[in-house]
Amino acid sequence: MEIRKIYDSKEDFEKVVSKLESIIGDKFGYLFESKDDLKSEIALILLEKKEKLLKAPNLRFGYLVATVKNALQDKFVKKKRLLYCSFSDSFESDKENDDKGYSFEELIKDESIPEVVKVLVFDYVKFLKERLKDSELEVLCYRFWNEIYKREENPFLKDKSENAKHKAWSRLRPKISELLSDFSEEELILFIRVFMSEVCQRNR
Repeated sequence: MEIRKIYDSKEDFEKVVSKLESIIGDKFGYLFESKDDLKSEIALILLEKKEKLLKAPNLRFGYLVATVKNALQDKFVKKKRLLYCSFSDSFESDKENDDKGYSFEELIKDESIPEVVKVLVFDYVKFLKERLKDSELEVLCYRFWNEIYKREENPFLKDKSENAKHKAWSRLRPKISELLSDFSEEELILFIRVFMSEVCQRNR
């Protein structure tokens, strides 16, 4: 198949998308709830990169694979790395003030925090409380607690196996990552502290 012609045929385009999904699914499949979701993202990337791909002097299938991999890496991994990795290092320097959370009352009174950041954190915590199911909120509490307080017993998802906990977070992670992708590291840390206080501590 002439790679450049995949944009001329819906059938050829879908075949290439399916082939790409089968190749990169093992590495990136965990970011999506289903294979169809991953295929949709691959198709979107190919359409977004159409002009660049058609201008490539030696366009081969391997180039499509590399293009899609890099796009997924940039969109879902690099920019959200803080949510995939450990949070513990970011909190180590603040242990003396850490009471497993940071309430709205404390947030409002803290004059060292810019008002725009207070509003942002407040709105996002409120948004997640309204948007997520109780079961999803518990998964998020489990994740935050498990990473921040590694040495303490996690009080969340106690009735689930380790495999079930991992799967629950894998399903929720893409949604949370997308919602919080614009946070700076400092804003994300503050958000987690407030979320822990306002949601996790009150629902233990």
